[in-house]
Amino acid sequence: MLDFDTFLKGICAGTGYPVVDLNNQKVTLKEFKTIIDLAFGQGSYSVLKAKRCDLLPAHIELLKGKGFKILDLRKNSKLQGDAAINIMNLAEQEGWLIYGLKSEKTPKLRGLDILNDQGEDIVVSTNPPVLDLSNQSVTVDQFALIVNIAFEIGFFSVLKARNCGLTPAHIAQLKGKGFKELDLSHNPELGSDGGKKISELEGLECCDLSHSKVGGQLQGFKSGILSRIVIAGENDGVTKEDVSALMANPHLRQVHFSGACFNQEMYQIITSNHYLTHINLSGCPVSGDALAPLKKNMALRALNLSNCRDLTKNDMKLIGQIGTLTHLTLCGLNLSAASAVGNNKNLQFLDLTFNNKLGDQGFDQIFKSCKKLRFISVYDCSLTDHSMGLIKLMTDLIFIELGENPNISEDKIQELKERIENNDLKNRPTKSGLGFWGTSDSTVAKQSDGQCIFEL
Repeated sequence: MLDFDTFLKGICAGTGYPVVDLNNQKVTLKEFKTIIDLAFGQGSYSVLKAKRCDLLPAHIELLKGKGFKILDLRKNSKLQGDAAINIMNLAEQEGWLIYGLKSEKTPKLRGLDILNDQGEDIVVSTNPPVLDLSNQSVTVDQFALIVNIAFEIGFFSVLKARNCGLTPAHIAQLKGKGFKELDLSHNPELGSDGGKKISELEGLECCDLSHSKVGGQLQGFKSGILSRIVIAGENDGVTKEDVSALMANPHLRQVHFSGACFNQEMYQIITSNHYLTHINLSGCPVSGDALAPLKKNMALRALNLSNCRDLTKNDMKLIGQIGTLTHLTLCGLNLSAASAVGNNKNLQFLDLTFNNKLGDQGFDQIFKSCKKLRFISVYDCSLTDHSMGLIKLMTDLIFIELGENPNISEDKIQELKERIENNDLKNRPTKSGLGFWGTSDSTVAKQSDGQCIFEL
């Protein structure tokens, strides 16, 4: 984690954001006014560091109209609570980005609140560092300031700005700022114009535009180095021309169009791209001829067709002919998905959650075809103790979800759990949702919307 002081080092003289540093100094109102007036008179100071200065709300009033953009007000106890609310209201009028205020009466204080719940760290992670503004409303000027600072510091390559009220004007601030991965999901005001600007950003490798209504002008994605795109949602306005432009990008390898209501021709454009390694069309009305090109894709490793209710038995057989899959997710289907395993003998991850037509007969097929499975979910798949006898013979298995199979006896589940726990668990997934070992209190049982365990 990167603390705020380290972050502010990138805003010192020479970067265009010189700092007035009063940290750990108690200053009277008169002294504070003198300092602020001098800084304003010079006309170049935009950052105030005033940690542990015993400031009062009256001190903050003196900053009005003085040109400051960032205020570090940590460890000033008299600025918290109700006072914080008033200060943040003033911040909106002045355009300040404030760090270090807290109030139980405000659900999320606005300003330079790119922090985690632990209080004093900007949300970054290593490999690569992440600038996280998610769920915070920022003006265009504030957004520009933040991304410019991040660019000048020089090591941020990922920006998370989910649900930030972004507009095309915000996106214009990202040009030339070096971000490689963007999460811009749930920003419906982006629209087609925002989508166009995003598609034209240079150096972009991964992008999540889900529920941001960005379709209509995505032709810029035809060039560039984009390798992964996520545009999930029923009504994002994505056109045939948008899909064609994306699929024409020679670098694209992973696509996630969960819930997208395309026509079959558009799905076929996607499945005909034989460079794709990961395809997620979960919740889409895709079937038949639109899936046929998949069996010719020798690069495909992961496929997610969960909750695709138009799939037929022939579609399951077609998936079984692909032969290259290592990850297959087919949750919530109204038919047995056993034949989808087929020639995919290298499967390691298989999620068949809520496939209650699978049964022991279907599991027999899976057992015969898949000898390398490490993770499998057969939650609510109508299995009995017969299948448990086969599961015991799956030597590479380190995780299985068996919840809501009432015809499996508890002693068989306990016996299997002990065997799995004795296996090598170094690669056991830790993501929330991967749950317990097949008992009815599994976290998967609580996912009433049928979310998939193994995501692309």
